[in-house]
Amino acid sequence: MESITKEIFIRTLREKKVTLFNYGDLYKLFDISSESAIKRLLFRLKKAKIIQPLARGKFYFDFSSSTPSDFSIANFLFTPSYVSLESALSFYGLIDQFPYQVTSVTLKKTKTFRFNQKEFSFNHLRSEYFVDYVKKDDFLIATPVKSIFDFVYLVYKGSRSKTNLNLLNFSKNGVSRKEFLNYLGNIVERFDEEKLWKFCQNQNLI
Repeated sequence: MESITKEIFIRTLREKKVTLFNYGDLYKLFDISSESAIKRLLFRLKKAKIIQPLARGKFYFDFSSSTPSDFSIANFLFTPSYVSLESALSFYGLIDQFPYQVTSVTLKKTKTFRFNQKEFSFNHLRSEYFVDYVKKDDFLIATPVKSIFDFVYLVYKGSRSKTNLNLLNFSKNGVSRKEFLNYLGNIVERFDEEKLWKFCQNQNLI
């Protein structure tokens, strides 16, 4: 195995246009045969401030020629996940406020990460509702109506204050109350969510 110097590492990742990477990526990029060798390499790179740890086994390359979006970082940080809730609503112009967190939903337990003075929050969502997201650029994000549903659902489940519902702007970007009503109706019919339907009625969402 060729000794992997800092220069070789920087050149290789720049050539491959890699900014976010994990252990598996390093096995593919370099002829490294053991986890201990990977850990020694990462220790040297962190000490030289060439990389930053994002989460367990996931890293950020500081010398990259491109900077990933916060949404791309969110997708990479915790998988499976997609951007939704306040971040997606702001992205689509469905709320006026700009969230201080990058918000996503995940099939895993709710968790929060911090990176470069920014907070990335991941909220647990039932597997049957982990649908209706699309790829934009290099990240996954809920569709406009699904971002509203995810937001309303977490308010209903107590993960958000009911007062946050006042932030929603249904008329923007073609997402009307009628469209949300139809989407919600399909959910209620498929998964017997009568209590959710009544909650939305009580909150004047439908």
